[in-house]
Amino acid sequence: MLTALSEGDGHALEYASEALRADKEVVLATVKSDCTALIFASDALRADEEVVLEALKWWEDGLEHGLYHQKWDMWEEHFPVEYAHPSLKCNQVFLTKVLRNMEQPTEIRSLISLVVNTDFSNRENVLKRIYHNRYFLGYTPEAL
Repeated sequence: MLTALSEGDGHALEYASEALRADKEVVLATVKSDCTALIFASDALRADEEVVLEALKWWEDGLEHGLYHQKWDMWEEHFPVEYAHPSLKCNQVFLTKVLRNMEQPTEIRSLISLVVNTDFSNRENVLKRIYHNRYFLGYTPEAL
């Protein structure tokens, strides 16, 4: 099991024990070889900035090496922040760190930039952004 986790099979974490899913060392090793492992990590680790940023590095490497096609659905499907705990996914300070770690000029980078620069206290403006980009909704705090 540990070999599968560290050798690029992120979905192996799905079948791991709760203890392994909550073990930061195990999850870090797993997301360094497959960012989709973040889906199966414990809530506490999906809320851990270090873990999510490590998964982002793997994702960025995948873009750089042509692992994903230049198509929104592929990026969105595997973008590690999508798997992060809502406390991070809707956190503009954390998303600013995500932007600093994203080197590839992608549509999703543009979306994260838009989220970071949104005044969420302006409900009308937020609703307009959701209307123009449905993915924006996933980064909108519940208390809108």
